Amino acid sequence: MDSRGLSDRHSQSLANAVSALVQRNGRKGESVGVPYATDAAPVAALGIPTVVFGPGSIAQAHTADEFISIADLQLGTEIFHQIATNGLR
Repeated sequence: MDSRGLSDRHSQSLANAVSALVQRNGRKGESVGVPYATDAAPVAALGIPTVVFGPGSIAQAHTADEFISIADLQLGTEIFHQIATNGLR
C-alpha cells in the first residue's frame, strides 16, 4: 500500500496531549516528523486521531542488535499505565 505519510490533520490535539504527558514525566515530549513508515498512516487517513509513540530510541529499533534500556522500558510502561488509568489530560 502506498502512503503519503502520517498527516497531523486529525491528530494535533492527541499529539499535544501525549507530548504534555511525556513532559510531565521528565522527557522532552516533542512532536517531530520522521523518515520511516508505520501502520498509523492508513488509520489516520480514515480520520482517526493517530500518533506514533513508544519508549526507546529509533536508532536502536529494527536493527540486528535491537534493544531498549531498562530505564526507557520502565518509563514507557509508566506512561502507558497513566494513559490507561487516567486518559490524556
